[in-house]
Amino acid sequence: MSTCTLTKPEQETAAALPTVRPPYNTKRLDDALEVGIALPGVAKEDVSVNFDKGVLSVEASRRFEAPGDQMFVHREIDDTRYVLNLRVSDQLDTDRVSAALENGILALRIPLREETKPRKIEIS
Repeated sequence: MSTCTLTKPEQETAAALPTVRPPYNTKRLDDALEVGIALPGVAKEDVSVNFDKGVLSVEASRRFEAPGDQMFVHREIDDTRYVLNLRVSDQLDTDRVSAALENGILALRIPLREETKPRKIEIS
């Protein structure tokens, strides 16, 4: 006869979580660059987006906890720390970035600087 001992996992620090580089897509529009980053199971309060010295840094963490005093019998979904660093062109206006997190996708929209946007030249 086998027995099953149920215990709550010990709390891990963020540094101890497995670190994953999340998959992402980029799309160039006429007036902006759009970046979509897959962050499944992450709440917006657990996401940090920063620009420093030409690098876009995204850090996020996901924790799955049993509700209340319930315990997992079996668990395959890991707590995870996501880290993504992308070099950003100086053609982008990093002061006007917008971000939204919906359905596990962090959507960033980084406008082009006015002087780098495509424009039509009138011929006189």
